[in-house]
Amino acid sequence: MVSADNLNLDCLELIFAHLIGNDLFTVSLVSKSFLAGVIPYLYRTLVYHLGNAKRYPSVMNPFETVAKHRSLAVHVHNIG
Repeated sequence: MVSADNLNLDCLELIFAHLIGNDLFTVSLVSKSFLAGVIPYLYRTLVYHLGNAKRYPSVMNPFETVAKHRSLAVHVHNIG
């Protein structure tokens, strides 16, 4: 039986390439294989506005996350 977790990572990446923002985050919660496939898209562009820092002080900003988990840095292509 075929399940979403058994899909080839190449197939998943084709699907993930069409998702943005919150949809990428939601997909990352489905399973470990989905998380592994979606991480490059989640960290491709880092955007963090000063207003977000003031409104959500308890939320870790993406730059802190990349600094703590250096393996994520290879996926960063743009900083906006």
